[in-house]
Amino acid sequence: MIVTKDNMFYINCGKVDKNETGQLCKTNLNGKNKLILTKNVDKFAVSEGFIYYTDFNDNDNLYKMDFNGNNQIKLIDQRIENLDVDGEYIYYSTEGDGTYRMNKDGSGMTMIIPDTGWGLNVYKGYLYYINHTQGGISRLNLETNVSEHIINQGYVGSINITGEHLYFDNPSGTSIGGWYRSNLDGSDVQKWMAE
Repeated sequence: MIVTKDNMFYINCGKVDKNETGQLCKTNLNGKNKLILTKNVDKFAVSEGFIYYTDFNDNDNLYKMDFNGNNQIKLIDQRIENLDVDGEYIYYSTEGDGTYRMNKDGSGMTMIIPDTGWGLNVYKGYLYYINHTQGGISRLNLETNVSEHIINQGYVGSINITGEHLYFDNPSGTSIGGWYRSNLDGSDVQKWMAE
């Protein structure tokens, strides 16, 4: 789910009706006036009046549309594993092929990490990502292109940044399973919530 100033956007998981799986929906902040924007969505990000999304019926290729589901265009013909949009750029990764940055019109593709970054989060000049090779969490300084490993805690399932903290989870069923919180530089890791 992504919440903007005026709307909530979410992917319907289809628990009640499997035909609804992958519907990208928009509602008001009170949950009313539901509008189905498109179907077959696997991942999405929102930026400056546009939604960037992957279509699982088209090999998770990347598309763009406006907030009303209009003006749908295909940006690139490449399978996208992870996605985030910030400023003028789209950040995405492909399975086993690297992590990239490109312009919002699909041009200017540049590899920025020679590995698949998972759980991409762009925040305050850094790209935070789950390090596929090393495990844990790394961040890339988007100005200097220098990457540093900041959380060395084995397998991480997902990450999110809110305010001045990085939140991440370790899978249930492990001795360290649960949600954790750290500073943005990876210091002061604390268990935040049990699994």
